[in-house]
Amino acid sequence: MGATLARICKMIDETIGSPVPEGLGNKSAGDGSMLIIVSNGNEFLTETELPETWDEILKFLDKVTRYWSKVLFLSSDDYERWGLDESWGDIMSAAMDQLREMDFPVFDMRQWLLDTEPYIHEGQAMHTASCDQVFEAWWNELKRLVNLMGHHWNFARYLETVTYYEVYRSYALPETQLPIG
Repeated sequence: MGATLARICKMIDETIGSPVPEGLGNKSAGDGSMLIIVSNGNEFLTETELPETWDEILKFLDKVTRYWSKVLFLSSDDYERWGLDESWGDIMSAAMDQLREMDFPVFDMRQWLLDTEPYIHEGQAMHTASCDQVFEAWWNELKRLVNLMGHHWNFARYLETVTYYEVYRSYALPETQLPIG
């Protein structure tokens, strides 16, 4: 089984408490900081409902917002693509809805799923091969998130963020003539 959200939260907690530069040293990551949590619902593989620890996970995630300006989730409840049954999709949808109710943006990783489908590892739909195409798909997905977040939230350091992550494009606009009258 891959990383559960509980395990990811433990790693985040360790990062918060670890001294700088490895961690945050119990201080804020700063204005314009963004924590992207990728959650594939591994904890629901053997569950028929949200796990008993779910409320504890949600309380911890609420605390995380003190350390990062924006905390968002990248996930998917597409049970068919993951090779799972509909009941898993129902639990995953319920989990994503609870995160949204807490004002966490939850983005569907549909494009990443499409881009990586040819690279499913050993017939296990929840695992991809380690190859350049999969890394490129991750890079593209993260760029989309940073761009989208920058457009919808007014980061104090937005320009610095998009410049650092090189997630911008410039286009020459054609000359236009406005109709008179």
